[in-house]
Amino acid sequence: MRTTLLAVLGLTIASAAPAQIRCDAALAFSQVDRDAPGGRTPVFRTTSGRSALLFREKLNVNTDGTPRSYAVDDVFGRRRALNNMCNAMTDICRGLTRAQLAARAAAVAEADARGWPAGSIARVKLSTSVIAMRGGKPCPSRDGFLLSATSLQNPAVADVCSPDRYVDALHVAALVLPLGSTGFRAAGARVGDLVAAIAPGGEPIFAVVGDSGPATALGEGSIALNGRLKALGRDPGNYRDVLRNWVTGRVAVLVFPGSRDRQQPFMDQARIDAAAASLLAEWGGKARLAACLANPG
Repeated sequence: MRTTLLAVLGLTIASAAPAQIRCDAALAFSQVDRDAPGGRTPVFRTTSGRSALLFREKLNVNTDGTPRSYAVDDVFGRRRALNNMCNAMTDICRGLTRAQLAARAAAVAEADARGWPAGSIARVKLSTSVIAMRGGKPCPSRDGFLLSATSLQNPAVADVCSPDRYVDALHVAALVLPLGSTGFRAAGARVGDLVAAIAPGGEPIFAVVGDSGPATALGEGSIALNGRLKALGRDPGNYRDVLRNWVTGRVAVLVFPGSRDRQQPFMDQARIDAAAASLLAEWGGKARLAACLANPG
């Protein structure tokens, strides 16, 4: 019996595909994914018309780029921060006791109050690839929050310490992809490419590839993307709220390699919605997506 993409993705949509619509897709590669059953997620590529990559995954939450992500006075996100600062540390606080965690939080607050003197970044194991840096130090905290960076940046904003330079996870629907030595990169996917994602029974939600992630993980969306997929209609209050309510179930994700706007790659949500909706329609729209979910061949 032929295995269909619908069976692999385990997804149904509201309307069946017309018989004359073909998906024309094939398995492109199997992405290493530590959260997926068996440790890998199949990624399909359409072989006619505009190229697109299709996979199904639950989306964890990315908070980078929003000024509310990491707070020096709320390191673990228990009150107002939308992330646990351990996620911005090279050791992820792995193996620390409760007392050691408290000491780490105190060290972060002290380092920030003193303007991050020499050696303090190493002592608290702050990741310079996550936290926005200038002159070898984290950007000055604003309202107690450290600024985190995204791979997609606004070339019109020269100040690396301006929140306007980065994709705000709270307001822009964005996807994180592993873009190192992975099948996504080999298939031409890059930061700035456009995305359509759809939850079972829902309508397409449009996004941009706003950040790159580790080669061993797949499935992370911004607060705005996940909130739209789940129709939450509000902002999260803290990290616990993010974990409880913003992680999605398994959704279908369609990435359009090479769709980045090379002249103006940094887009607000209105431009993303318009451009990605046009791409989805050109690709074949919901009818072709239904065909892909029914049978990639």
